[in-house]
Amino acid sequence: MSKLNNAFALIIGIGDESLDTVGDAEDIYNLLIDEKLAGYNPDNVILVSGEESTRQHILDAFDKLTQKTNEDSSIFLYYSGHGGYQLDQYFIQPYGMREGMTKEEFTEAWVSY
Repeated sequence: MSKLNNAFALIIGIGDESLDTVGDAEDIYNLLIDEKLAGYNPDNVILVSGEESTRQHILDAFDKLTQKTNEDSSIFLYYSGHGGYQLDQYFIQPYGMREGMTKEEFTEAWVSY
């Protein structure tokens, strides 16, 4: 199978004390870059997992994806972690977000979508 030239992926696996999805994210990454299975160019697959899956690293990964892609690109997004709805917004929970945060800490920690 030939590599997909204009196919990109962002894989996020939150790993913390309450949820460990790092292995799942790494499995998806390995599946995508395997030429016999999916054929994604490894340079086009961004993996953010474990302690690296902080709010800032996730936002940086989205920026990097935006810089690499164009209107003809296909994008595969994989997220394994917690999410929720609070303060009238949906969010995904990055590494290091915890219960008992103040409203201000909470608002700065989440990643809105």
